[in-house]
Amino acid sequence: MADVGKLCRKSGGNALCFKHGGSALVFKAEQVGDVTVRVPWTPQSYTCNTFSTYHEITFSATGSFTQGAGSIVSQTNGGTEVVFTLRVTQGPAVFSISTACSTPCTAHEEDPGVTCNVFANQRGAAPKVKSGVSAPRSESGSSPTVTNVNFDAFRKLTGIT
Repeated sequence: MADVGKLCRKSGGNALCFKHGGSALVFKAEQVGDVTVRVPWTPQSYTCNTFSTYHEITFSATGSFTQGAGSIVSQTNGGTEVVFTLRVTQGPAVFSISTACSTPCTAHEEDPGVTCNVFANQRGAAPKVKSGVSAPRSESGSSPTVTNVNFDAFRKLTGIT
């Protein structure tokens, strides 16, 4: 048991290796965990100026890896937020989130001013946040807003742009 401190995890995998002599370097790589990305949005409703009618807002956030590799382990669309659980398998990686909203209002030129915040958390990395991301109305023909969650070559969370 005296050599237990010589056991190291191979970078990029779960295999253990044993450093025993030689000149090769073996690094103890920190295991990166899954990433939780929360996208809460507001407001949930508004009264349009054109018809003075109350409208419920539907918000959508969809995402995919546009660089590197990974998977969406789970996605929850709650009443006031969308939550993604991500597993990054190859870095550097970028997970792109597209956000938009929809209302039953026929006054397509009105913007209810829906915004969201994007929070990302991963064990071993500092939490990241981007506030005030606008979510345009899909009925107006506007392109969805894209927000990127970025990871380094070691699959560690580095920022949100």
